[in-house]
Amino acid sequence: MMFSSEPMSTSYPKLFRTAASSFVAVIIMVALTSRKTHGVQFKTNTGVPALLILQAGPRKNEFMQFVTAIQEAIIRAEQVVDGKPPEAPQLPR
Repeated sequence: MMFSSEPMSTSYPKLFRTAASSFVAVIIMVALTSRKTHGVQFKTNTGVPALLILQAGPRKNEFMQFVTAIQEAIIRAEQVVDGKPPEAPQLPR
C-alpha cells in the first residue's frame, strides 16, 4: 500500500456531468412512461370539489357510462333531499 501526502482532489466537473446526465435520463423516462389520464370532477352547489373520478385501466369505453350513472344518482339524491319524488334526471350537457 502506498500513501501519498498530496491532498486528494475531487473532480467537480465530472460529478456535475454525472448528476446532470442522470437527471436528464430520469426526465426522459418519466416523459416516455407517463400516460394521459381523463377525469371528471363533481362540485357542490357552492363550487367546492366533492368527487373526482379518474379513468384508468382497460375498460375505457365504460368510463362515460359510469360517469352518466353517477350524474343520475346525484340528481335523484338532490330531488329526494328537496322533498320531490325522484324522476328521470335531465343531465346537463
